[in-house]
Amino acid sequence: MSEEKNENLELELIELTNEIKNKTAYYKSIQYPTSNSLFIEIFRKFHIEWKNDKNIICTIKNKKLNDVFTIFHDDNKTEKEINDLLWKHL
Repeated sequence: MSEEKNENLELELIELTNEIKNKTAYYKSIQYPTSNSLFIEIFRKFHIEWKNDKNIICTIKNKKLNDVFTIFHDDNKTEKEINDLLWKHL
């Protein structure tokens, strides 16, 4: 009786091991978003649209003020100034 029990436990262990391998392979195959795509999605929630035009960096839709702000690229602006503009119009 104990031999039969051991065989059943061994079979169950083999089945569970195979199931773990299959699920591990499945989870490894899932495409996770990159940090850049997550960053862009977060900013989309703030209604910021990034542009690749010549002079425009981004447009910000402010629903509270019911206005759209555009931040232009200027060689004289530092990153801090651009960040300040972004937060000011959010």
